[in-house]
Parts: sequence; C-alpha cells; structure tokens
Amino acid sequence: MDQALPVNDVGSALTRSGLPGTFTETTLVLPANLPYDEWERVGEFLKRLEKACGWWIGDWVRYGEHAYGEKYSQAIEATGKDYDTLAAAVRVSDRFEITRRRVNLSFSHHAEVAALPEPEQEIWLDRAEAD
Repeated sequence: MDQALPVNDVGSALTRSGLPGTFTETTLVLPANLPYDEWERVGEFLKRLEKACGWWIGDWVRYGEHAYGEKYSQAIEATGKDYDTLAAAVRVSDRFEITRRRVNLSFSHHAEVAALPEPEQEIWLDRAEAD
C-alpha cells in the first residue's frame, strides 16, 4: 500500500524516490562524481514533474469544486497560486479529458489550443507532435 506523502515533506519523498541526491523545497544536492546517465535521469524526471503539474493542479481544483463545492479561495490558499493561474489550469483540464491529453506535449501546448473547437485542437496538437 502506498504511503501518503506528507505535504510539508516533499523533499524527503523525492529523496526516497530512488533518484540520486537530496531534494528539499529549495535545493537539489547531487552526490559528488555522479555519473552522467544518473544526472540525465534526474533532469528527465524534473522535466516530467514540471510537465505534469499544470494537469495535476487543474484536476485537483476540479475535484474540489465537484466533491466539496470549494471555490478558488481555498485553492489559492492551499497552493499560493493566483486566481488566473488556477482558472487557466482548470480551463485546460476541462477542455481535455484524460484520454485526449498528449503525453508528448506540454500543458502549455494544450493551453494554446484549449479555446478552439475539439477537431481544431486535434489538428494543432497533431502538428505540434509532428514537429
């Protein structure tokens, strides 16, 4: 069974992830003489983590709205993000159900086409993936 991640101890959870180094909310300390492939693996993980955050926040706010009727004030307090940032994450998450989200593209790619009709979104996302 997965152990719950303590919200105030994100760094320790990342350190226990099997990645080399020590993570805190403000620091990454990598071991001396870290092999290049391990350094690269950390970078790839950070890229994936950053790419996922927009989706996670959007989905989290949507859940709170549907399950608890919570509005943005609670989400702003919990995340420290402003209303516009949260609203944008929700808007993109609303427009792209999980099965339509392209793992090869960033959240920003999806945000750029979110206002378009679905068939046009698909055309532009296909083009972005091709490039």
